[in-house]
Order: sequence, then structure tokens, then C-alpha cells
Amino acid sequence: MNEPLPTKEGWKLEWSEVASVAKEVMVVWFIGSELEWAERAWGMLADAGLTRYANDIERTRVLMRFIALAMIYRDFCQLGREEDWDADTLIGEVIYGLELSRIRIGQVIGPEWDADTLEETDDDLTNSAILELTDSERAVIATVLVKGFGSEVALADALCRTSRIDAAPDEEDEHEKRALKGLNDEEFTTAARIYEWVDQGMKRL
Repeated sequence: MNEPLPTKEGWKLEWSEVASVAKEVMVVWFIGSELEWAERAWGMLADAGLTRYANDIERTRVLMRFIALAMIYRDFCQLGREEDWDADTLIGEVIYGLELSRIRIGQVIGPEWDADTLEETDDDLTNSAILELTDSERAVIATVLVKGFGSEVALADALCRTSRIDAAPDEEDEHEKRALKGLNDEEFTTAARIYEWVDQGMKRL
């Protein structure tokens, strides 16, 4: 099948192109709504123009945003639900699933990246480059998601609801009203920790 012609803004990386990989690296709960959250978040990035590309180098950068989104979700799982994850394992899965080119990754990160002091093997260098690139996307992604969900509290609440059976989204204006109500001390501490992480740009743990 021929690839569709780009619009004047370029091509757009659709959720359907990364959904199968998202299922491999983002599904944590037996009954949860993490993929629904991720697809909704990807739609917000699309609305902000962050999923468009005009060539393979730009497409690789867009894929870095997808990987960053996956890492953000797994960081939430670690921070809020004590579900640890391994960055090297996730990166290995997305490199295979997305058929990422090491050459394109090198082009995106550029010649100024100081790789001399990093790990020696090609795999280690590639993983370090991907971490560098995804880290650089987190602040932009956080800003888009806070705006899309309505506030830091609403975003934190949406993340928390992905791991619960009652995960169907409520009306947007109800998020903040109920987000921190009725919590015991431990739950309140966890919620506050997640909110602080979101408020600081969801940086890598």
C-alpha cells in the first residue's frame, strides 16, 4: 500500500501506528484504563501539533515523544503505585516494536551530544541517547497534558484513575472537586506526591 501524501503540515503519526507497542510497554494493570489514558494524551499532543513530521528525522523525534509518554506513565506507576520498571527493557521493546533506526536517533540528537563519556556498547549508547531525547520532551508534554486535562490536579487524578476499576472518566469539572476528598493519610500523601511530580514537569525519576 502506498503511503498517503502529506498535508501542507506534513504527515501525522496516528495512535493506531503505535498502539500495539503501547500495549506492550504501558499495560500494567489486570483491569485498568492506561491505554485509554495514553490514547487521550496522544490526541492532546496531536492537537498541539507534536505528532506531525515532514521527514524521517522528524518522525523519529515524534516517536521520542511517544516513548516519553510511555516513560511518564511508567514513572507514575512507580511513584504512585510502587510498580517499578526498567528503562533499558522498555527501550529495547520500543526499538524493536517501532523499528527505530540508530542512525536516525543519532541524527536527531546531533553531533554536539557528548557520547564519549557514556557507555561503550552500541546498545548502551542508543539507550542513553533515547533517555536524553525523551527527557528533553517531558516539559513540553507536561504543559500540553496539564492544559488538555484542565489542571495539574485533574491530570494527576486522571493518572490515578487508570489503575482503578472505576476508571470511566467523569465530567471534567468534577475532577478537582473530588480528587483529594475522602482519602486516608497514606492516600493523601501519595496523591500529594503525584501532584508535586506533575507540577514540576513529570521529570524522570
